[in-house]
Amino acid sequence: MSSPYDSVLRARLTRSMNKIYRAALTGEDTVERRYTLKPPFPWSDMGRHMSEFREWTRFWRRPVPYWTVELTTHRPKNLGEQTDCPAAVVFHSAQSMLDYLGLSSDYEQLRHDYEQLVAGHEELGPVVLRYRKALLADRSLAASVLRVADYFAVHGQAAARPRYLRELDIPHVHTKWIEDHKELATAVYGALYPASGVRTFTDFCDHLDLLVQAPTANIYLRSLDPELTFGGAQAVMLTGAELLRIRLPFRYVFVAENKLNGYTFPAVPAGAVIFGAGNAASGLLAATADQSGNWLSQCQNLYYWGDMDRDGFRILSRFRRQFPQVKSLLMDRDTFAAYDEFAVPDDGSEVDMPELLTAEEQRGWQYMTEQPSGAQRLEQERIPLAAVRAALAGIVPGILY
Repeated sequence: MSSPYDSVLRARLTRSMNKIYRAALTGEDTVERRYTLKPPFPWSDMGRHMSEFREWTRFWRRPVPYWTVELTTHRPKNLGEQTDCPAAVVFHSAQSMLDYLGLSSDYEQLRHDYEQLVAGHEELGPVVLRYRKALLADRSLAASVLRVADYFAVHGQAAARPRYLRELDIPHVHTKWIEDHKELATAVYGALYPASGVRTFTDFCDHLDLLVQAPTANIYLRSLDPELTFGGAQAVMLTGAELLRIRLPFRYVFVAENKLNGYTFPAVPAGAVIFGAGNAASGLLAATADQSGNWLSQCQNLYYWGDMDRDGFRILSRFRRQFPQVKSLLMDRDTFAAYDEFAVPDDGSEVDMPELLTAEEQRGWQYMTEQPSGAQRLEQERIPLAAVRAALAGIVPGILY
């Protein structure tokens, strides 16, 4: 039974729980077993607190199965020699410490899990100790850990293609188990393959070429030709990788940053518009960074329409670096001059003129930056659709508006 007299001892043992469990489970009894005892008052004050000293002495000298008490002699002033005073307790074993703390049942459960897992894979001993609280909280967890370890012992290398975590077919372990126990799964794999260098869940996924989440579709592709649809749908939302697999015969492709402009973009025979929510170009650049020869790279009528501001020209420059054939749409001096009444302040980060701008685009940049500070940005959605149609009439042969 707990008492104020042993609260300090219990606190010291609790701080050493990992060492105590390790010693009890492995037999490597390196944990401290001797603990010095201090009375509630200095020995010199025994005369003034005799009843408390007697109660404290009685508590420690009572017979218990956990420890042996070392005794000593004290000579308090005016009291004579006091023999058989408790000086320290020495625990019989690490297991007796756990018994004293009321953890006998937990220890037996953990010992069962430890023996089961180490018998299957001796490398898992440290994993049991590290995740003892989780194992004690979920009595089915040890069996799942063993099955996961069995699986990785056979399938310890990356597959021929990237796989989603839920594609791992581990017998009698549900498909979300690793997602629910990321650190534990990482620890199991790291214990089985220490040379792999796997320390974190990111390491684990990278090493085995595993995908955690499905890609997010964040790029819109809208056909501008009613005769060219996606199974009857004129607009679809795709990932960058999916966009590159499109096989419709689009001859004219326009990239616009504004979502509403993408949906209101005028009709163009054999044309398509790619747009997003301010990230269409960035998504395309990321998707095509390691993809050469895709249909978009081969499109000779590729146009970028962004805001006439510092960031818009910077994106155009980046886009042209990856797609050298791209031409800009409505990003020139005359466009800005025609609608400068709609210009607003520019909070873009670009200071110097970006590289790879054409002569006409450079004139647009210069004209834009020469405007008053409160009117150096012309957003694409502020340009009337009539101007868009007029620009398209000069691009697509035979188109009439």
